[in-house]
Amino acid sequence: MVESSRRLPRRRHALTCALVEDTRRHGETLPALIRCLNDLGIQAHLYASRRILRDDPFAYSRDLIYGFPGPLARLSARWRHFVNYDFVIFNTLERRRLMRQARATQVPVLAVIHNGQLMADPEYASFFAVPNRRPLFLAQHVAEFVAGANEPSWIAPVLIGEVPRRQDTDAAITRFCVQGYLSFARRNYASLLDATGDMVREGVTAFRIVMIGRHRPDGAAFRAQVAERGLTAFFEFSDEELTYRDFYALVASTRFVLPLVDSSSEAYETYYQHKLTSSLPISIGMGIVPIVERALARLYQLEDHSIVYDTGHLAQAMRTALAISQQSYDRMKNGLDFERQMLLQASTVNLRRL
Repeated sequence: MVESSRRLPRRRHALTCALVEDTRRHGETLPALIRCLNDLGIQAHLYASRRILRDDPFAYSRDLIYGFPGPLARLSARWRHFVNYDFVIFNTLERRRLMRQARATQVPVLAVIHNGQLMADPEYASFFAVPNRRPLFLAQHVAEFVAGANEPSWIAPVLIGEVPRRQDTDAAITRFCVQGYLSFARRNYASLLDATGDMVREGVTAFRIVMIGRHRPDGAAFRAQVAERGLTAFFEFSDEELTYRDFYALVASTRFVLPLVDSSSEAYETYYQHKLTSSLPISIGMGIVPIVERALARLYQLEDHSIVYDTGHLAQAMRTALAISQQSYDRMKNGLDFERQMLLQASTVNLRRL
């Protein structure tokens, strides 16, 4: 649970914002939003579901300052449609009931859009046609694709905090991370199986692939393919239900992040246009070097801070990762750390302009 010590002191004339997350998901964007509000001197009050509070996306970012209203204050604020706040940020709007709640809100609204394609929906278009309602996208390229190059309507959810890096019991084994829902529609898992098989056949075996996150919808099918290829020994699978503390701790036990997004299928085109791949904010937020398809690395301006490959050549990139020097790795990590600082600063500037 969020501790009551994070309550903001009352400051005369300070703007106040209600930050609302009523679903069980998307908690990973909350720390960056609150950091931006803190930097702007805006008092943030968090209204979040019990599931979000239990999983605690602030586990490694304890320096953030925000209010946590009590039960009666929460009921009153919702019943009065947040009229006592200067504005509201809805951290999720991708459900009809959330849209109805946002429409009823009596003050200006910012709404985080996790899938830019929704802006083509007439209901969302009419919602944001009202002058004091604005979308907030989760990457610069999404804002530019959907809203235009001159719109400052994006933030980067790259604030995770200081996650201790776990020392591997076997330092000779390099661990690669694949995180998120195990869905064939989201990532090119076939390329991962091909690359793993290629390396094993070549006698390269000092690595493990750590699959972190929920196994649905395709986890069972993927495990069957791993077993069919005789690669079970090279894969580890996390529990499905993880708190943010445990999730990030597992990611921190790995050396490289694999987004597995490339140009091999039209299914992945959305990640180059109006959707964020969650792997890269995690990579930037934690300073863990990603292995990224070239066009995707260019889109996120990570070409100098990642191991880059062309579609169809993932195995080569993973072999490069296994052979990389500590000096080269540290240079990339420092670049990711600098990129995180710049993205958070730009996010604060964009939020101020909005």
